[in-house]
Amino acid sequence: MPLTLTSPAFAANTDLPERYTCRGAGLLPPLAWSGVPAATESFALILEDPDAPGGMFRHFGAYGIPAEMRDLAGETVELARPVRPVLHDFGAVGLLPPCPPPGSGLHHYRFRLFALAATPSFERPPTCQGLIAMLQASLLEEAVLIATCAG
Repeated sequence: MPLTLTSPAFAANTDLPERYTCRGAGLLPPLAWSGVPAATESFALILEDPDAPGGMFRHFGAYGIPAEMRDLAGETVELARPVRPVLHDFGAVGLLPPCPPPGSGLHHYRFRLFALAATPSFERPPTCQGLIAMLQASLLEEAVLIATCAG
């Protein structure tokens, strides 16, 4: 069974509920996964918008998610240890909620979950792009969940 990422807050390829955008409370939606590869030591998660006016924009990242976890409750951007934060593309730690500019069309927000054979280690929070580059050596499988939001 392949690694699968879902959310009880929205179905794949449907609108992201407003409470999870800048127009609402700007919360992280709850996420759940199944079909975890047996060799998984940890997970990493990235939220990105390939439709941003300037190109790919990464809104959130986390790594060090323990292998035994099968969900993130969402609702907050505070991460409990050992989960570690990643810098979003404005250079800060935490969630930058989806917020497509008015008139920019439909945006496809990708929640990317990575099952890893090792847990990456960084002295300070990496950028999302830096994390993705580091993951390639230990990547077992990736699952993607897409939500849309109109600008």
